[in-house]
Amino acid sequence: MAEERAKKAEAQLEKTREQLEKSERQCSQLLAAAGELEEQARAAREEQAEQEATHAVREVELREQILALQQQVSRLQAKLSQAEKNGAPPPRRPTAPPPVPAAAPAAAAKPPTPPETPSAAPAPSPSIAASSWSAGGDYRNGGPVVSASWSGGGGGAVAERVLTLKQMREMVEELYASKAKHDAKCADAGLPRETLEQHVYTALNTKYGLRPLIAEYVTACFDGIRRHAAADNDVATFGCIVRSEVDEEFRLVRSAQFIRRNSAKFAAVD
Repeated sequence: MAEERAKKAEAQLEKTREQLEKSERQCSQLLAAAGELEEQARAAREEQAEQEATHAVREVELREQILALQQQVSRLQAKLSQAEKNGAPPPRRPTAPPPVPAAAPAAAAKPPTPPETPSAAPAPSPSIAASSWSAGGDYRNGGPVVSASWSGGGGGAVAERVLTLKQMREMVEELYASKAKHDAKCADAGLPRETLEQHVYTALNTKYGLRPLIAEYVTACFDGIRRHAAADNDVATFGCIVRSEVDEEFRLVRSAQFIRRNSAKFAAVD
């Protein structure tokens, strides 16, 4: 009886030892995991501190760059204002019609040279309002397009830019795409959409911003209609839509015969 009890006690003691050893192993594993977590936390804290330091340095650099850009913008605005003040007083040469008669005798003396007169020496510049081309009969009536000038701010004639047929077609496609996006925004806001002629100014103003560049490309656009409408149906369609002769949707279902008939006006000029 006593031996059985002793055996049971020994067995229970052995089981207790095994449990203790298992607990020790688990404690060792937990301590190792805790050490690893502590190491990871330390590395994370160091990385965070390094990132914060880097961000602080970058923030200081960005602030310095922003300050430098603001100063540069202020200087440019001051120069622009000064240039506008200096450019405003000179007259716009309202007496420019006299040079036209002067060029006419030269054209009469040399018959081969008249085609060069529109591009070699532009006539006096009409004034471009903020959202409409002056009704001077230029591209609307098939006459020569002349360099334009803004009615306020800078004064002076705009440099002439001549677009090739490829450049004109690219501008037409770009204006169509811009017009579609602008129409969608107007529809969402419940506003009336612009005509294509009005959107020419809106799109070029958004793209270039500077008045001289806008005037230069507006003039080049209308001159491109005159130059290339007789040779290209897409350009001729664009010109008809700009002149409000057809609806904008006409470009999707245009008739080649109609375009050729309307392009005859431009062919007579060229």
